[in-house]
Amino acid sequence: MSGTTKHEKYPFFFYGTLRKGQQNYALLRGRTVSEKPAVVSGMELYALGWYPLMVAGEGMVQGELMTIHSHCYEETVKGIDFLEGHNPQIPQTCLYRRELITVHFTGSAQKVAQDIKAWAYVGSLECTQGKKPRRIPDGDWSKHQLRLIMGTRFEQYISDQRLS
Repeated sequence: MSGTTKHEKYPFFFYGTLRKGQQNYALLRGRTVSEKPAVVSGMELYALGWYPLMVAGEGMVQGELMTIHSHCYEETVKGIDFLEGHNPQIPQTCLYRRELITVHFTGSAQKVAQDIKAWAYVGSLECTQGKKPRRIPDGDWSKHQLRLIMGTRFEQYISDQRLS
């Protein structure tokens, strides 16, 4: 399922630069009605320099389940597709494909674990074209970014809680 219609307005699972606090979150600011921590099983996360790639595997990937407001859904999805280099007309040629996956999260009101269908940008290591992907063992891009800062002059700005 690569296109969207008004009957397919699923939430999105973001695991990298579109997460809150990351460099591309500005594309979503003010356009979501909910943002919740979530996890995906059966996937692995790789670093391709300054951005991540989620691929099918045996691990877990940490991210956020975001529901985009209905009044700007199509426009926002087009912008995200463009950012991710996803072309719904020819998805097989793209590094990232928008796919419907199962996301696991704990609803804040009921504290009950739930599985929900959501769009996610999934890739393939075969499409990395000469890049050297490095696996992120804990599947958490935000923590990976923080770990890169450790040992630099910026380390003083990171609390130990953000790394645990």
